[in-house]
Amino acid sequence: MNGVTRLRVGMLVPSSNTALEPEVSRLAALVPDLDVHFSRVRVTRISTAPASDSQFDAEPMSAAATLLGDAKVDVVAWAGTAGSWIGPERETELLSALRLATGAPATTSTVALLAACQALGIKRVGLVTPYTEDVVTKICGTYGRSGLEVVGEAHLGIADNWSFGNVTPSQIRQLARDVGPHEADAVLVVCTNLRGTGVVAELEMELGIPVLDSIGATLWHAAIVAGRPLQLAGAGDLLAQGSLRLWLAEHTTRLLESTGADRVTVRLSDPTLGFDVDSVASEAVAPGIPAIGRERSISQWELQTVRQLQITLAPLIQERSDAPPGIPELLKARYGVRAQLLGPLDDTGELKGWISIHSSVEREWEPSDLDALATATAVVCDRLGWHSGVVAR
Repeated sequence: MNGVTRLRVGMLVPSSNTALEPEVSRLAALVPDLDVHFSRVRVTRISTAPASDSQFDAEPMSAAATLLGDAKVDVVAWAGTAGSWIGPERETELLSALRLATGAPATTSTVALLAACQALGIKRVGLVTPYTEDVVTKICGTYGRSGLEVVGEAHLGIADNWSFGNVTPSQIRQLARDVGPHEADAVLVVCTNLRGTGVVAELEMELGIPVLDSIGATLWHAAIVAGRPLQLAGAGDLLAQGSLRLWLAEHTTRLLESTGADRVTVRLSDPTLGFDVDSVASEAVAPGIPAIGRERSISQWELQTVRQLQITLAPLIQERSDAPPGIPELLKARYGVRAQLLGPLDDTGELKGWISIHSSVEREWEPSDLDALATATAVVCDRLGWHSGVVAR
């Protein structure tokens, strides 16, 4: 926050929810110049029956949102995950209604979770919910259509919304352990009346993958939609890194498109932000190209290509797989890299990371490709406050 004006976040909360307000208030207390205001809409039972779905009609939501509009909130969020089973069309209608009722930009918990997955490069998820099996089946379908593969799920079979708030943190931990090892990129705790926020950081340490909690994700995305992204340490990867990683995802995608390459990755070395170069901070891949994503078997600082970047702080151009100092064998064998461009990210002469552009065929890199890389490295260094000595072409 910039300390000049306060960010006012408005949240619509299911009436029988007892977890979200205390959890959000705890997080908000750690962020200067952030206020969160709440309004409630009647929700008591979760199922796939029409009577249950009608709880999420736009009319009662708009009425509750109008009250938040009176508080002149900067953003309004529907802090409920109903869009995960009632579908994106209803979510789109609801977002329009919320914007009209408040005059402010809007988001929802489902939109937030999907944006969080995009930010962190998540494709395969383990699902933790308190819901009944029919609701979970619909959630899996919705997420599948949104590009997420549910590779494991654990649910409690509860329909009474108030009862969700009585699920203990230890139960949530165990459910996350049950679904985390199933080749998932992340665990999603889907329900804003589950008290998952407080166990996210410890679960991430234990499981070695991000854990995205609906409550934290909603606050995180509301701040982004308001144009005031959060960076909050100690509450999990999303709140610590998510805003930067979402920004990086947009730029890596743009660089992939402008160069016509097969893969673009960003690696950063910044312990204060929780980044190390052995993990990919951001990645964009062309259709049919395998993602490097969670590959950590390569010690990046020991690679000859990286050592050359450290020495020269100049772009490395490799148009053939055997071009000196040679493309790493694992990149060639496992990921099919045959040509690459590396652009150093430095801070006053110290290599702090790099952007890689990969091709699965040998190719001559055009001046426009080098210009695009130079622009991208300059933009990333500027965003991170690094004073790069690398001169753009």
